[in-house]
Amino acid sequence: MSIFSKRLKALREAHHMSQKELAEKLNVSKKTISAYETGRAQPPMYVISLLADLFHTSVDYLLGKTDDPRPMRWAIGTQLYTEEGFVEIPVYNGARAGTQGSYPDGSTIIEYVKIPRNINGVFGVKVFGDSMEPEIKHGDIVVVNPNMTIVSGDRVVVVLGEPYFVEPAAVVKIYREQHGVKYLQSLNEAYGPIVLTDNASVHFVGKVVGLVRKY
Repeated sequence: MSIFSKRLKALREAHHMSQKELAEKLNVSKKTISAYETGRAQPPMYVISLLADLFHTSVDYLLGKTDDPRPMRWAIGTQLYTEEGFVEIPVYNGARAGTQGSYPDGSTIIEYVKIPRNINGVFGVKVFGDSMEPEIKHGDIVVVNPNMTIVSGDRVVVVLGEPYFVEPAAVVKIYREQHGVKYLQSLNEAYGPIVLTDNASVHFVGKVVGLVRKY
């Protein structure tokens, strides 16, 4: 049995969910869930992304690439770092996570923050709005790496122009690819998905790799 199979079963049982209930949420058969949990079948990546969101964990955890079950490596927690363990990055203003915000054109740095080097962040973008709550809140700074490959299920900063906005604006969303459709998803159910069409103005700024929250 693979690590994925073991962790899928453990997470399902920890959430007191039957195979039938999970199958209904994924719109598959109970037999398919059983095959995933016994290692007789491996789900496509978009299903793994859905499972990660459903169980509030990460794709990397499900696939055995990390033993940290948290959705993203946001928190430094109680780990101690030396001064050399941090790097300072610029923060730009500011991506939408709702109905406010503007395009971070890279010309105006509003502050600098320090992050652990192992996060591999290049710059930060201040977030406005509540569409990614409870995970990303108004006023948070998302840490972005523009050089990483983006796959379905990643948190991303994307600049959208027409027909979404009259003036280009950056948004923080979850990128999805499902059945040939590409779209941006919010975590706050009050906001619907944004379908990405071929003729639309869309520019992926980068992958969100961390979060800075000030208290």
